[in-house]
Amino acid sequence: MRLLLIGLAAAGASARAAEAQQPPQGPGWIEKVDVCADRRKPQAERIDACTEVYQNAIDKGIKAYALWYRSDAKLETGDFEGAIADSDEADRILPDDAAILNARCWTRAAANREHDVARGACDLSISRLASAGTLDSRGLVSLREGRWQEAWDDYNEAFAMDSSIRSAL
Repeated sequence: MRLLLIGLAAAGASARAAEAQQPPQGPGWIEKVDVCADRRKPQAERIDACTEVYQNAIDKGIKAYALWYRSDAKLETGDFEGAIADSDEADRILPDDAAILNARCWTRAAANREHDVARGACDLSISRLASAGTLDSRGLVSLREGRWQEAWDDYNEAFAMDSSIRSAL
């Protein structure tokens, strides 16, 4: 999840920089980026904000990260199909981005669906940029599949990289 926050923070910074170079995106658009990324906000509010960011953004990266965050909010509401669709569309927009690939993996792992697709996305993400978050995601995939030693190994490596990642414990 830490990558999730870093990702949209970067997208928000990109949006702020792009604002000076692009036509106006509409009133309050930049503030919507902040709401979209704020996991303390109610999911419905986040989903609406992320939808608005996605619809109004010109930058592909901002669009992809808005979908990623909307996917995260949808997971929290139990809308697994919507979450998976959003993470897949984010990957289509911004292919081979390690954070977006992790989102594809995490979404499926959390939904307990399509483990082979989840594992493939995690493996590709790790090949691009190994991160504690993606190792944690792949650990969950392994748990869902009953691959206990692989889950243990991924969680240990994730914790070694970032001891604050509670889910790896």
